[in-house]
Amino acid sequence: MNNASKFREKYPAVFGVVNIIAALCLTLLLPFNARAETPPDIAAGKYHSAALKSDGTVWSWGDNVNGQLGDGTYLDKSAPVHVSQLSGVTGIVSGGFHTVAIKSNGTVWASGE
Repeated sequence: MNNASKFREKYPAVFGVVNIIAALCLTLLLPFNARAETPPDIAAGKYHSAALKSDGTVWSWGDNVNGQLGDGTYLDKSAPVHVSQLSGVTGIVSGGFHTVAIKSNGTVWASGE
């Protein structure tokens, strides 16, 4: 008996939960047609995400309690919203409760905390 089999015998509930989670289907709303356009960058924080489109625009969604979506509000968004004050972005990163973008002119923009 290998170690994986021993673990399954000792912790069967863990594998049950994993199987249930694996069976769930999650629909992710993206601000682009994923089949037609691959985004140059996607970033994920603790409870929010951001996508950089090839045209240099940023779209974000999720928890916004700290303003990390960058849309000027503190309202959560279940669908992607355009971060209208950003253009010419070449890269994005997200942390727990913040989003950072670097623009083509070398300036850095941050939202959240």
